[in-house]
Amino acid sequence: MAGWFVDLGRWAGGLVIFGLCACFTSLALVPCWILFLEVQRILSTFWAVMSVPFLYAVWGFGYCALCVLYKHLIRYRPREGEWPLFSWPVVGWGTTGALTNWANIFFLQHWKGTRFLNLYLRAMGTKVGRRVSINTIHIYEWDLITIGDDAILGGDCVVQGHIVEGGRMRMRPVRIGNKALVGTGAKVMPGCTVEDL
Repeated sequence: MAGWFVDLGRWAGGLVIFGLCACFTSLALVPCWILFLEVQRILSTFWAVMSVPFLYAVWGFGYCALCVLYKHLIRYRPREGEWPLFSWPVVGWGTTGALTNWANIFFLQHWKGTRFLNLYLRAMGTKVGRRVSINTIHIYEWDLITIGDDAILGGDCVVQGHIVEGGRMRMRPVRIGNKALVGTGAKVMPGCTVEDL
């Protein structure tokens, strides 16, 4: 009986998360549609169609802004600790993570190594130093991550502050030191410190 209830909860959670992603995607498309119609009205349909790649950027920035807003509205802030999988801190982690993974897949992967990615991560709660080069979108539990000045995160490395063991979510802080290098494809796990160089 308990297994059936857990499976039902997982299905319901998946539908809620998909619904949130679809809703955020639609909301972020509203300014794109308005701009498309304005370009079409002022110039022509040809130029409106030619503006679509730029409108994709408008959509992406809007979607990322909605992710930041959502995280702050639900007051989700990853913190050090341990919780059962079916608890409110884990629900905040799951919904916020799913929304930002959508942003990662469809938009942020094109902004690796740019200041925009650094600004986005700061807005999500990551402590990012000066002159940091982040060449990955795989940074999780933002409020638990500190990246020092002049650090370099190599292509597609993973920096995460969570692990699931024995049916419980455990979160620990991660610190990347000043001038530290996290190599391409490396994984930095919860509680780790990459020392200053």
